[in-house]
Amino acid sequence: HQFVRAIATQEEKIWFGTQGGVSMFDGKKWHKYTTLGEFDWFRGGWKLKRPYATIEGLPINEIWDIRIDSLDRVWAATYNGVSQFNGANWQTYRPPQVTMSDNEIKCLAVDNKGGVWIGTHMGGLINYTDNKWKVYTTEDGLANQEVNDIAVRENDVWIATHGGGISHFDGSTWTTYTTKDGLSSNFVLSLAIQGDRVWAGFFGQGICLLEGAP
Repeated sequence: HQFVRAIATQEEKIWFGTQGGVSMFDGKKWHKYTTLGEFDWFRGGWKLKRPYATIEGLPINEIWDIRIDSLDRVWAATYNGVSQFNGANWQTYRPPQVTMSDNEIKCLAVDNKGGVWIGTHMGGLINYTDNKWKVYTTEDGLANQEVNDIAVRENDVWIATHGGGISHFDGSTWTTYTTKDGLSSNFVLSLAIQGDRVWAGFFGQGICLLEGAP
């Protein structure tokens, strides 16, 4: 598909999250994964290699983000849960304690402990580690329920929110950074960490740099 939202690398493989499913290039050949099955590119067109049963494919084909975790697993964010690829098919996870609307996944990040951090449309921030779910909301200290991006260091997480600024979570304490602290906007689109620097991108307001990040 021509609409590509996310790219992730896995040794010689490159994974693409698109509007029409997940595509993967293994260095020699293209593969595509959708709700219907696995396809290979052959003589100028997609050929169905293996059809999926309903529970084996992606829940929907619109992919918002894609990540490879420390255990070499592929994760895809969709607006109907987060899916993991096991090498043959997809398994979709939906946190049991949240509503269906909170399964609209916008972004993903992975840590060095095999955990996956999940940013939702209006359901806050979710962590999935060792088959256990933990949901963080504004009641816990998250600045806003809608999460646009996540950046992970070794022991802490930075969260770009839609209207609440930037949240920082060190595992026990939440800190919020807003326009009062120097951000150009509280609508934060993207984040990147560079040592003790945190870079933030905004909707129409350029970028900001936080130096000496805790």
